[in-house]
Amino acid sequence: MMYIAMLLSIFFAGIYLSLVCFGYWLRHETKFDEPADVAIVLGSLPYKALVRIQKAAQLYHQGLVGKLILTGKPKHGEYTEAQWLRQKALLLDILDSDLILEEAATNTRENMEFSYPIIKHHGFTSVILIQQEFSQVRGYLTARQVFVDLDIRLINQPASAHPYWHVHTWMFHRIGWRYTWMTVSRLIRYRLITRDYLFSAFGSMIPFYSYNRKHPK
Repeated sequence: MMYIAMLLSIFFAGIYLSLVCFGYWLRHETKFDEPADVAIVLGSLPYKALVRIQKAAQLYHQGLVGKLILTGKPKHGEYTEAQWLRQKALLLDILDSDLILEEAATNTRENMEFSYPIIKHHGFTSVILIQQEFSQVRGYLTARQVFVDLDIRLINQPASAHPYWHVHTWMFHRIGWRYTWMTVSRLIRYRLITRDYLFSAFGSMIPFYSYNRKHPK
């Protein structure tokens, strides 16, 4: 019985660790120390958007980003998502001159597509992406597709999704599974996980593949 109990413990521990690793992949955070030119703050429902602009304000006051693109069209009362984010940004002591509003986007892809000409016009070369933890990878993979011809560095800085999602505990709550599945289903539906992405993400783990990419015949 002790042997069976030990095997079951190892089995369930393995499942838990796998789900935690998957959570970190969804979170997709990028470590960086050089200031970025701009951050794209995606509009959403107020309870999500508030922590996003708070994250952006934290980076702004730390001197890690100079400008913010506030993007989103759907309205919160009399304001568009971008205008609502602007109001909160001003309350967080962010200079109005450092805010760029994009008020046409209605989804994540449009957030990126309509931010594209802004990035190109200003000549930004490093861009921080700010979404909730469980959907950060979706924003990143969408940006990779949309900004494919721009020579820019993408930096992932997810906003907190506490208390309804956390990398270590999401699998213990129904709402955690719901938000995780929402992201996964959209990754599949919009075909965001491409072969090139998988190779770039995991190719370095396979010496033969990495060698042949660097030394094609």
